[in-house]
Amino acid sequence: MSIIYPREMPYDTDTECTFELDPGTVQYPQGNGHPPMVTKIRDSLWSASFATVPLNLVERAEWQAWYNSLHGGLKKFLGWDITRHQPLGYPNGVPAIRDGTWDGTATVEDLGTPGLISVSGVPAGFILLPGDRVGLTEGERFGYFEISTKSVADPDGTMELPVHPWVSSVFSTAATAVLFRPRCRMAIISQSFSCPGVPGLARVSFQAVEAF
Repeated sequence: MSIIYPREMPYDTDTECTFELDPGTVQYPQGNGHPPMVTKIRDSLWSASFATVPLNLVERAEWQAWYNSLHGGLKKFLGWDITRHQPLGYPNGVPAIRDGTWDGTATVEDLGTPGLISVSGVPAGFILLPGDRVGLTEGERFGYFEISTKSVADPDGTMELPVHPWVSSVFSTAATAVLFRPRCRMAIISQSFSCPGVPGLARVSFQAVEAF
């Protein structure tokens, strides 16, 4: 069976990870009591670090084979944050997802307001809290965003998602919103990958950056 890229990470809910957002801005001090001048120099960009729990030789071999298939970052993968794989308000899982009545995705209705994604098709009363993650997928494009303020779905299943960074113009209402385990299209930083070839247990770790 051929490999599909961007490739999924090995599924391991014990993997530790930290996602950080670089806003793509620089500050220039002005002095004389004036606030610094802030300039946007490029698009916002997510970076992440990953570390597994201690794994045996067979388990580490799976990660090594996965890394080798990425050709040192030439091929991309879909990274996700295990601490946000489900919304923060549902530590025991989203009831509608557990019941199989909802797959965690929503229809994008509007992207016209910067920093706001309007969606439909979510369970009534569904809640997203600040810090929750949301994804957009459209064709081969993947967007990854963080909820800025609390949002609650209306009784008709519509919802407005205040997010940062702002949504790129490459996305349209043809996109699908992913509200459960959203993934970020990423390139691995090859020099960061560590998979010790030692007896016993050892961690696998690496770093990655968002790839548009």
